[in-house]
Amino acid sequence: MGNTGDSDYHKLLKLLASIKGDSWVVESAVPAFLTTLELRLHDVLVDGYGFHPHRLIWKTPAKTFVSNNASLGRFDRRTLNTELILLGILDEAVEGTVKHIVLEANASSDMERLLRRECLPYSKLPSTLNADSTDAELRRALFGIVGRHPRFLWNTKLLTPAEAATREIVSEELNALSFLDYFEDFTSTITKEPYLEETLNHTINDGSCATENVDKAKERIAEEKAKIRKEHPDYFSHRVFAKPAIRAFVEPEAEALKSSPMIDVEGNAVFHALCEDVVDFLVTSETTQPCFVFQCVAPPASDGPARTKPTAIDDLLHGAEIPSIHIPISNNDRDGSGRTIAFRLLTNLLFELHRRKLLLEEEKTRMREQQTPDENGEIEIEALMEIDNWMSYFEASSGLFEFDGEIAKRVNREWESVKATYREAECKVTRSEEMKEIKLAVTLPLAGEKPKDFSFVRPVVTPSGNWDQFSGIKQKTLDRLLILSMFLELRRQVSCISTNI
Repeated sequence: MGNTGDSDYHKLLKLLASIKGDSWVVESAVPAFLTTLELRLHDVLVDGYGFHPHRLIWKTPAKTFVSNNASLGRFDRRTLNTELILLGILDEAVEGTVKHIVLEANASSDMERLLRRECLPYSKLPSTLNADSTDAELRRALFGIVGRHPRFLWNTKLLTPAEAATREIVSEELNALSFLDYFEDFTSTITKEPYLEETLNHTINDGSCATENVDKAKERIAEEKAKIRKEHPDYFSHRVFAKPAIRAFVEPEAEALKSSPMIDVEGNAVFHALCEDVVDFLVTSETTQPCFVFQCVAPPASDGPARTKPTAIDDLLHGAEIPSIHIPISNNDRDGSGRTIAFRLLTNLLFELHRRKLLLEEEKTRMREQQTPDENGEIEIEALMEIDNWMSYFEASSGLFEFDGEIAKRVNREWESVKATYREAECKVTRSEEMKEIKLAVTLPLAGEKPKDFSFVRPVVTPSGNWDQFSGIKQKTLDRLLILSMFLELRRQVSCISTNI
C-alpha cells in the first residue's frame, strides 16, 4: 500500500471498505429503539390519552412531514433532512398529517426556529424528565399536545392504505403467535431445564408410567412455559414503528464518520442513507430491540424488474445484522391472497430468527457470568475463546438456525394431509428459466368427475440485510417457505371444494 500521508487507521478503513463493502460504517443495531423514558411516554400517550400507536411516528427526520420544501432556504432544508424529531403525532393512522411535534430536551435552536416560523405547534420535553419520573410528571409533560388544532402546514400524508394494510398483516400474524405453529415452540423446548426434558422423555413417552404422573409432567411443563413468557416478553411480543430514521436504530462505528481523503463522505450513498434516510417499517421486540425491517416497493412491471429501495439501506442493515425484506404492495388488492400468505410466513420466519438470536445472546451472557474476571475486571483471552467454542457448539448441536429442515418438514406435512383425502393426488414444483418465479401445480382426482387442477405462482423472494450471516437460512430456505405458502393456499381452496360438495 503506497504512502499517501494517511494514518494507519484510515488505511485500515479503506481495507475494510474493500472487503466488506460499505457496511463497515456500522457497528451494530442499538439495544433498544426507544429508551426507557421514551417507552414510558409512548405508553402514557396510548393508555393515558388514548392515542392509537399507529398515529405515533418516532425518531424520524423532519422532512418526513413536509410535502414540499422547495420554498425553504438551504440551511432550513439541511435542518429538515438531518435533524430528528423525537415524536410526530398524526391526525389519522392512515394517510394522516402531522398534528403535533414533540422534541427532545436538547433539540437544536434551528429546529425550534423552523417550527415557530411554520406555525406548527410543538412541545419540548423538560430537561428534568427522566426514566424515574412519576406518571404524573410524564402526563404533565405531554398535556400540551391534547386538544390542539394546528394549521397543517407540513402536510405530507403518511402511510398509504396499502402500506397500512401491510403493517396490519404483520401485527395480526405476530399477535396470533403463528410462529409457534410453523416452527413449534423451539424457544420453550431449548430453554427447559434438563430435568424437565428428562421428565418429558421418561414420563410422558413411557407407557408404563401412571396417568397421574403424566398429567403432573404436563402441568410442570405448562408452568415452565408460562414462566418463560412472563420472564421473557421479547420472545412473544412485538411493536411496529413507521418511518424511523436509520440512524435511530443503527449504531455507526465510532470513527467511521470522520473525514478522510480516501473516503468521499459527501458522495457516498451509504453515508447519505445513514444521515438522512428512513425505512418504511421497523419491527422490534416488546422492549423495542430491533428485530427486522420491511420495505414496501412497487410490484414488478410486466416488462421489467420491481423497483427496490436503494441498496445503500440494505448495506447498512447488513452491517447492523438486521434482516430485511422488500414487499411488493399494491393499492388494488392488498397484493392478492397468495402474496399475503407468503408475506405472513416471511414475517413469522423473521420473528422466529429474532427469538433464536435472543437465545444465543442469553446463553453467551450466562457463560460469561460463570467466568472469574482478573484483577482488572476483564476475562482472560483463553476463557473468551472457550466461550466462543461453546457458542459454536451450542448453535450447531441445537440446530438453532437450521430452518431449512423445519420448513421442509412442514411442507411434507401439508402434502400428506392432502394425500390423506386424495390418495392419487400429484404435485410438481418448477422454477422459471429466469429464476424469478416458483410454480406449484397440483392435480386432485375427484370421484365421478374430471381431475381438478390447481396452479400457484410466487415471485422469488431475495433476502437482504444480514440473512446471509445465518447458515440455516439460504435461498432454498426462502424458496421452500414460498412453496409452503402455496400448499397452505391449496389447503384453503380444497377446503372450499369439500364444503361445496
